[in-house]
Amino acid sequence: MRIYPIIKNNLSFNAQYKFDPYLLYKPEQVEVQAEPNEELNPIDIDLLRSYGMKFDKIDRHQPLEAVAKRGKVKGMLVDRDFRNAKQPYIALLDRNCLDEKREDSSNINDFDSISQNPPQGIILVSDNYSVYKHDFQILASKVGAIGFINDVKKFSDLIGKNVIFDTSKSRINMYESVGEDVEIYKQNKNYVKVPVLEKSDHVLSYDEITSKNSGAKAYNQKRLREFLNNNGYSDITVPDFVVIPWNMVNEIRSSDEKLFEYLDNWEAKLPEPLDELTRDMDKNKIATVIARSDFNCEDLPDFSAPGNYVSTALWSCLPHNIVEGILCVADSKNTDFARNIRQEAGIKDEEVQPSVIIQKLIRPNYFFTMYTKDDDGKLRIELIDDVNKNSNGEIYGFQDNKYCPYRISFDRNTEELNLETIGAAPREVTLDDNYNLVELGESKDYISNNWEEFGKIIKYLSQAGVDIEKHFGHPQDIEGGIKDGKIYLWQTRNICAE
Repeated sequence: MRIYPIIKNNLSFNAQYKFDPYLLYKPEQVEVQAEPNEELNPIDIDLLRSYGMKFDKIDRHQPLEAVAKRGKVKGMLVDRDFRNAKQPYIALLDRNCLDEKREDSSNINDFDSISQNPPQGIILVSDNYSVYKHDFQILASKVGAIGFINDVKKFSDLIGKNVIFDTSKSRINMYESVGEDVEIYKQNKNYVKVPVLEKSDHVLSYDEITSKNSGAKAYNQKRLREFLNNNGYSDITVPDFVVIPWNMVNEIRSSDEKLFEYLDNWEAKLPEPLDELTRDMDKNKIATVIARSDFNCEDLPDFSAPGNYVSTALWSCLPHNIVEGILCVADSKNTDFARNIRQEAGIKDEEVQPSVIIQKLIRPNYFFTMYTKDDDGKLRIELIDDVNKNSNGEIYGFQDNKYCPYRISFDRNTEELNLETIGAAPREVTLDDNYNLVELGESKDYISNNWEEFGKIIKYLSQAGVDIEKHFGHPQDIEGGIKDGKIYLWQTRNICAE
């Protein structure tokens, strides 16, 4: 095996390339095998990724294309400098669109740029459209059509041209516009009224949480737990949590200059019930508690803002570590991205009340997001196995954006459960120099191999999801995990995006 530099160019020699398509970012991640005296040309890393993923996805029944919003729009296809793009335009984003820094985008991420200058439509060249599904919910009301493709070269010849981008039939179609008239998409702005939360002089225990003193995220969790316990689902767990009231969070922030002095006055031990929740943190030597946003401007009935604010694991029960976690979450309200989203919804910065949830952290074998009503009316679960590792021993986690989830549908009328796609855990792909498949490596797939057993858990979860939707009176976006066969739920909110 020999390694050669990778430069964007066509392949034109006899060789084989062995690589993990989901980790192919650098030349040293490709093994090139060729005849000893053969002269090798540079290889195109983008095409290798695209073709490697294509064969991997086909084998797992993963979609090569997907539509996130149906519509038909017209504009110039643009692939960079979206902030300065002239309207109307259609944004072609690469798979690095959510990176905070890009050499070719003046350290401004593309996602932020298109938030400020929304295009008519968005098409993302993506390894995994499901990972970005939450992120693009935020933009769904701003643009007329959204789609995801795997082939990096598919529309490259249309860049700079006026095109029609059509996803109206749940398929991606793009072609050069020749006199076809398409109405300009205009966003219907619905300004959001945020609730004003009451002040509290202490940490709120579960029993004290109400819609008046806590954000919708915490209150929805309380409603969810009560529903599960009272309707035959008591074996599904909502992890224990408390709420740090918004005014206490602001008080902590205002005392930043005298933080240690303030901590001494914030009680020698953590205030109850926070002490009880964090008591075993240091003993376990791993993070067992997580700080999560519970702002008054998220997870509302008509405005969810998924991904707008951060969560952070807490590694120590020492007061200053707890405070650092609280402030990390609270300060996420000040990012340009969060402010832009709020501005679009008519929410003023001074209206934001940043209460924070402190919750037991579950480390499940599987993470999932459950949409109780997808485009086809079925309940759909996107589930990621968090125990698969690559050859370097690195864990592929739910938030790593490195591979596609299992997708499972549930027909609420027939209660039929269908494993639609197999999760793309890491494996090597070998291609020849014409991008033909030579070999697919082995990949662990516990779920497919144990579907009879695992399917019972998923069907039970799906039935609970249907009943949760009925209880909340609206299709729900539910997040949770499965650990040792037990189901945990830690968030539910209305599906607000189109």
